Amino acid sequence: MRRIFKYPAKLGHFRVEMPRGAEILAIQVQDGEFVLWARIDESEPPEIRRFALVGTGHDLGHAAQWNYKGTIQDGQFVWHLLAE
Repeated sequence: MRRIFKYPAKLGHFRVEMPRGAEILAIQVQDGEFVLWARIDESEPPEIRRFALVGTGHDLGHAAQWNYKGTIQDGQFVWHLLAE
């Protein structure tokens, strides 16, 4: 069954377990916490996905070649989500 699930996110580099092939749809702040939403197929086996949430102008580190997935404007701060 295909569904949209939400997963916690955090600043810097982080990992999330989700079904293989999950499609990242959005990242936002909800109730003061960073959250990402993904379209998933529950029949797929789980895998660990690597992400980076970095501020504008910050060093991307080893995520420099990763895929851009979205931007959050959080007051005076702007964060960008990258996925391996």
